[in-house]
Amino acid sequence: MIFIGMLFGMQSFLQSQNISMESTFMNEKIKHQYIFFKDFEATKFSFFNLTSISTDYNFGRVSESYLLDNFVFYEIKKGVSLAAEAALNQEAHSLAVGARYTYNKNNFRFTFFPSYRILDKRYLYTRMLLEYKSPISRQVHVYFRGQVNGSTDFSGNNKLTNLYRLGLQYKNIRFGLGTPWFKALSAKPLKLELFGFFIGLNIL
Repeated sequence: MIFIGMLFGMQSFLQSQNISMESTFMNEKIKHQYIFFKDFEATKFSFFNLTSISTDYNFGRVSESYLLDNFVFYEIKKGVSLAAEAALNQEAHSLAVGARYTYNKNNFRFTFFPSYRILDKRYLYTRMLLEYKSPISRQVHVYFRGQVNGSTDFSGNNKLTNLYRLGLQYKNIRFGLGTPWFKALSAKPLKLELFGFFIGLNIL
């Protein structure tokens, strides 16, 4: 009976979480990204983790480019949540508070997420995400994702970057062409050899 109870408990846990992985293969680097999302259904809280690592094709120099980003969200109404963030990369660590708005309907998802960094250098950091899947058949979709990140400390130090994915999604697998993060509204820093092939998998 205890074993059966554990199985039902584990099934309930898995049903309220999502795990996905994505790798982008470029000329000299591979970018790996892992996402874990857990919705605590009995409460209004949820947890989101994004871990990314850049390596070369010998899987060396990992310590030079990595990100561990953790978020706790509290939903105040449908689509609107308060957020707390703790992040660590190869350069520094940061804490932030903010609010997130998400619209998700009919294979279209838009997220607007401003936050304020409160540790060390203080600045406003804004994330925007647009994701769209257009059905070709019951199991195949055209897949598009665009992300824009912007930061400002209100003293003229502004930064705007973006990345894109365009390809196909078959069941829970997506693949196609992708870019790394590059300066928004300018193609000059984006070298052709940095374009790559991405493949992603939604596990749950």
